[in-house]
Amino acid sequence: MCAGSRKHPEAAVVSGVAMPKDGLEGVAGPGAERAQQEREVAMRHMCAEAEFALAAEAVSVGRTLRAAGAGFDAGTLVAVRLVEAAVAAKFDPVEVLAWMLADGVVDRAISIADADLHELDET
Repeated sequence: MCAGSRKHPEAAVVSGVAMPKDGLEGVAGPGAERAQQEREVAMRHMCAEAEFALAAEAVSVGRTLRAAGAGFDAGTLVAVRLVEAAVAAKFDPVEVLAWMLADGVVDRAISIADADLHELDET
């Protein structure tokens, strides 16, 4: 579900990180197991990039809203961005959000953002 920083022609963008449509399926033939493993490693790396991009955006938006005296919840922003990207890519947003929750992407992005915002509050 997550992708690297290079734009993919058939991808949605989550906080500046492209999300490819091809997923992990569709690998067959000689060397298929190796190709599948390489794709899985690439997908995990891309998910980590997306987590940090989502967290960075949440910190930026959170800082702005807090400076204006408004409340902010990083989880809401992260979820909205994922749903937005899923809709743009013509994925089922509930499936994407459920996958990202199950994979821990959402929780890790929120944890990073909350820690950074907490650190900013203390300075």
